[in-house]
Amino acid sequence: MSKLYVAFVWHMHQPYYKDPDSGVYLMPWVRLHATKDYYDMAAILEDFPDIHQTFNLVPSLVEQIREYASGATDRGMVLTQKSPSDLTEDEKVEMLSVFFMANRERLILPHRRFKELLKLRGRDESEQVLRKTSGKFSERDWRDLQVWFNLVWIDPSLRSDPSVRRLFDKATDFNEGDKAEVLRIHRLILEGVIPKHQELWNTGQIEITTSPFYHPILPLLCDTNVAREALPTTALPERRFQAPEDAKEQIERGLQYIEETFGKRPKGMWPSEGSVSPQAVELMADAGVEWIATDEEVLTKSLEEVIRRDSEGRLKNPERLYRPYQFGNMQMIFRDHVLSDRIGFVYATWPPRKAAEDLMGRLRTIREDLAGRGMEHGLVSIILDGENCWESYENDGIDFLRALYGKIAEQEKIEAVTVGEYLEKFPPEQSLSKLHAGSWINANFRIWIGHPEDNRAWDLLHQTREMLVEETKHFTAEHAKDAENTITKAIKTPSILSGLSGEKVETLEAAWRELYIAEGSDWCWWYGDEHSSQDDERFDYLFRRHLVRVYESIGMEVPMELLQPIRKIGHPSASVYAPLGLISPDIDGKWSYFYEWTEAGYIDPLKAGGAMHQTSGIVRGIHYGSDLERFFLRIDVHASMRAAFEQATVVLDVLEPERLRVEASSDGESIRIYANGGDGWKFASGDETVSAAFVDCFELCVSFQKLNVTPGQEIRFRIVLKTEDRELEAWPRGGVVSLPVPTEDFVEEPW
Repeated sequence: MSKLYVAFVWHMHQPYYKDPDSGVYLMPWVRLHATKDYYDMAAILEDFPDIHQTFNLVPSLVEQIREYASGATDRGMVLTQKSPSDLTEDEKVEMLSVFFMANRERLILPHRRFKELLKLRGRDESEQVLRKTSGKFSERDWRDLQVWFNLVWIDPSLRSDPSVRRLFDKATDFNEGDKAEVLRIHRLILEGVIPKHQELWNTGQIEITTSPFYHPILPLLCDTNVAREALPTTALPERRFQAPEDAKEQIERGLQYIEETFGKRPKGMWPSEGSVSPQAVELMADAGVEWIATDEEVLTKSLEEVIRRDSEGRLKNPERLYRPYQFGNMQMIFRDHVLSDRIGFVYATWPPRKAAEDLMGRLRTIREDLAGRGMEHGLVSIILDGENCWESYENDGIDFLRALYGKIAEQEKIEAVTVGEYLEKFPPEQSLSKLHAGSWINANFRIWIGHPEDNRAWDLLHQTREMLVEETKHFTAEHAKDAENTITKAIKTPSILSGLSGEKVETLEAAWRELYIAEGSDWCWWYGDEHSSQDDERFDYLFRRHLVRVYESIGMEVPMELLQPIRKIGHPSASVYAPLGLISPDIDGKWSYFYEWTEAGYIDPLKAGGAMHQTSGIVRGIHYGSDLERFFLRIDVHASMRAAFEQATVVLDVLEPERLRVEASSDGESIRIYANGGDGWKFASGDETVSAAFVDCFELCVSFQKLNVTPGQEIRFRIVLKTEDRELEAWPRGGVVSLPVPTEDFVEEPW
């Protein structure tokens, strides 16, 4: 009997948020994801003993969780613990900015009091406005906000606990004791995260794997020039960074830390961001790692053979992806990025059972396709971030996961396994003769190198490391009998310091640790145009501060450039580009001529922003703009997703100045406008002033008059694709686009 094996690999990772000076975590996301995701993602499996899974725990995340369990604190906790009467104006502004950083639809709006506080805060998050807004908050409001911000991050599966339920039921008029109670509950959950994973690993229900300690991009750490293998024209840093010895150290330290924490050494590794190169893989194999995982596009480029899919995402040559491969001394598996992205980005808006059945249907189809090709034991690897997507799901994804796990457990021909279990039964039967150097995002390293900000960060890292190597060489030469041999070893790995002792050794070890933290991938994730968040300046500060600490640790003068921000102030939105001028395209759904849309604004789905990065979807790009009287929209669709688009409705969702929705069928034949004056959506109109068409692309035109806007006003909108019962995609993700309505003298005004 043919059987399909499914390996879920949940990658658990957060940046290293600790301020190296104060020891306080500047951002609360390790704590909040622990209380909402890290504990329950493992604990839920106790109800499904036949479901085996793999959890990739990054050592720097585990270190932070353990420190929280031992009493560490973060800025969110500090602000929560303060009495409202003691809050400074700056702290109030910080709270108004940070304490609403949660999914509004799932975590804020369902709770009447939290919703009231959000309404009181308002939409404008500029510092100037928040300073004025803070005066509207009473001590009662501040205290309620302090509790609600922490309360909603307790996972729904834990809310039946009487102490948690009491706080939800109370809802308002919280006191200082309530604040202390919610933080006490957080601490209890944090204390249970590591033991719960260890318990499940000991029983064999889960396998724990890890990543290099501070989550560096190993191929770039080995040699930044490797970036040009995938992108030959990419700009490189001025100084070529080559430190394979650091890559080795990050791997070794990661494996050792997980072994010290859990009592067992991991056999598998998720290289940070699925980033691989032949040199990096060899280092992992030398460290005793038996298997690693990366993305299907890396496999495609390694095989030099396209892994083809139809319009529904079904593989035409599934036997190429759904199997392990051998590369040198390493076993490798490759994630199905369509199935992984459906969990990460698509299913959140679906009814949970329908989403689970859709995934099961796809798995059954894969099993049948493989059986038809004589493969009796294929492996589907579903690999994604294990924490970031769930706040977009109803009930934090619990209903979806329970439905999915229950359906898998009922199947005789589909089994959920750990990666290690599968490889022990079915080792690779095919080998790769070459391995493409790339990551799980588009099989390249563009996120972390190439942009001037990224390259500046690499140059500063190179400069700091070069100084530290020289200091280490000088010290070890003075304290070694065989100076020349020791100098060579010191350059290759600072672990040579373990053979020495004294205050200077401790100082150098501390300096190297700061450098290793700065080698992490998260800093360059937020540099450049691809991603942006409210915390950009803090990430920039932390990266430079760790490099500054290297100099300070060993008494060296700090270069001035480390005191200057790398991130540009007022950095533009990563995914939205404003129009350059007026446009007036023909609405025929065709790419009629080049200049029709050249002055239009653009929304880039591949630069969606945020902590997650989507690699597949229906929409390839969105153009927008206007003339003096009409708004225009164009949607470009991935060729492989054309059939999915044809089943969807396009929605121009206008949030301001009036709440309106223009809904058009994908073929442009049916167009309706709905208005919401506060009493629900009502049909408004649909006439000749609105037109749409779809041939090569989808185009839509609607008059500003129909949108009830006048020249000089600003329209704020987003674009949604939906079916009758669910939202498929929304752009820009987590935000809106602003477009000024031009006046008659537009040509004389700056756009």
